[in-house]
Amino acid sequence: RVRVHNLLENLSEQHEVRQFCLSWGERRPRRKSVVRSELTPNYHQYRYSSPLAWACAAVAQRSWVRVPLGSGAALRLTRPALLDELLDWADVVLVEFPWQFEYCRLRLRHLRRPVPLVLAAHNLERLKFESWARAAGVTVSRFPWTEYVGRAEARAVAAAELVIAVSGADRDLFVTHYAADPARIVVAPNGADTDTYT
Repeated sequence: RVRVHNLLENLSEQHEVRQFCLSWGERRPRRKSVVRSELTPNYHQYRYSSPLAWACAAVAQRSWVRVPLGSGAALRLTRPALLDELLDWADVVLVEFPWQFEYCRLRLRHLRRPVPLVLAAHNLERLKFESWARAAGVTVSRFPWTEYVGRAEARAVAAAELVIAVSGADRDLFVTHYAADPARIVVAPNGADTDTYT
């Protein structure tokens, strides 16, 4: 959350930024809703919640390290009109997770103009999930989430106009594991706010 927020906040210094995110509260929402927040004059966040989206995400969150792997399915089932409006508005779309990427790619195909789609990667997710499975004593080849994550990530890396990686090592892993074109991967390393934290 901190990385994406800071990337978008910095982009908002020169661009209009609209962030759509699914809300995963502890309790199932009673109805669909959108909470809009103005984070900077050029950066607005829209938090979407719905009972069906919450239920889809809860399946994965309760079974595996509280990661909303079901959020791609949640988007497919709920098809939020607001997200379609924002996709239509955007000049560039940045997607945070590979399991949400395919839904956005398919919705963008309905537009009359091409819109570049960017994957903001925090890790090579497939390797992270395989590592978590091994640490939990689960046989990786028999664990369905690792297969799902690997397929989603491979499709996202292949379809993205640009992949933002957190390190040169991650960039190299995208090239090695997914045969990604190194020219389509840019490194935006994590940093530290040294004015606040000393």
